[in-house]
This record gives sequence, structure tokens and C-alpha cells, in this order.
Amino acid sequence: MANSRAPVISGVGHETDFTLTDFAADLRAPTPTAAAELATPDRLDMAQRLSELTQRLADSLGSRLDGAAEDCERLRSRLERVSPLGSINNQRQRLDELSLRQAVAWQHRLQYLRVENKGWQQRLAALNPYAVLQRGYAIVSNSEGQVIHSRAQVSEQAVLAIQVSDGKFKVRVTDTRPGEEQ
Repeated sequence: MANSRAPVISGVGHETDFTLTDFAADLRAPTPTAAAELATPDRLDMAQRLSELTQRLADSLGSRLDGAAEDCERLRSRLERVSPLGSINNQRQRLDELSLRQAVAWQHRLQYLRVENKGWQQRLAALNPYAVLQRGYAIVSNSEGQVIHSRAQVSEQAVLAIQVSDGKFKVRVTDTRPGEEQ
């Protein structure tokens, strides 16, 4: 009996009596009726135990499913972060931002160049000899087209060209004396 694969329940009779089988048995019952009750579980107890085990299994399965769903969500999120499509979308957004910044920078540069150009135009206008002619001055040149800067460049009877604001005309020099008004 001690080496028996089947469980052995001893239930000989009187509670105060002991038999050798009591010492070799897997379980001792005080009476044969109690031994029979121990050998055959109660149907209601079995149903309750089955219900408890079913609930534990459902809870465990629900918990594992929740954990698996969280793992899937975490992996999906991670996949989105390392996905080439996500990288492409990020790069497109970066390209849009850089394009906008470049357009703004070009607008500022163009505005700066316009202001600078206007300044150069004003400087050139101030240096333009024809602007001086508008104020009543004239440009005098000899027959070779050289501008006359000094009385020493002119001789009597020389023909000079006079440029004024609205055209040119020629004159003949009749006097080259210094300092006298003619």
C-alpha cells in the first residue's frame, strides 16, 4: 500500500482505534462513511471550485490579453517612430519649414538689396553731370571732345561745344584774358 499509485484512504471504524493501514494510508478517516465522503468530493464543492478556477482563468487570461494589448500598442508606437514613412513625413515637415525660412530670408535679402540699390541710384544721380546741367551749369569741350577745365586749354578763335540741360551749341572764343568780365 505504501508504494501504491492510487491514493489510499483508511477508514476502519472507531475513532480511537488505529490499524496498520492508518499508518500506510495517504489519508485517515474516522469512519468508513467519512472515508467515502473524502474519496468522493461533494458536487456543490466541485461546482464552486470549478467556478473559482474558471474565474481565476478568465482573470488571468484577461490580464495576459491586456498585457499583450499594451505590448502591441508599445510596439506599434515604436514601429511608427522607426518607420521609414514616419521619417519621410518628418523630413517633409523639416523641408517645408526650411523652404519657408528660405523664402523669408530671400524676401529680407531682396528688400535689403532694393534699399541698397536706391541708395546707389541716389548717389549716382548726385554725381551725374547732367543733373548739374539741370541746375544751370554747362559742360564745355573742345573740338576733340575733351572737357575744358582751365582757361589755359583755350585759345582765341577756338570753336567750343557747350552742353546745357536741353541740348548743345557751338561758340567761338573771342577773348581769353583772366579775371575780366566780358
